[in-house]
Amino acid sequence: MISSVAIGLWRPKAAVLNALIANSDMIGRDGNRSPALPHAKVVAALKARGAVAG
Repeated sequence: MISSVAIGLWRPKAAVLNALIANSDMIGRDGNRSPALPHAKVVAALKARGAVAG
């Protein structure tokens, strides 16, 4: 069984991974632009560092 501490530590990591992978181009105030990260490159980099399985 997974402890509540382990679950509490996993949630922030999952949120960060979701933000990196499930992103899109954004245009904000005053026309400031933030392009989406390339999904394939992000996943490849995370896999190379052992941050995600696969």
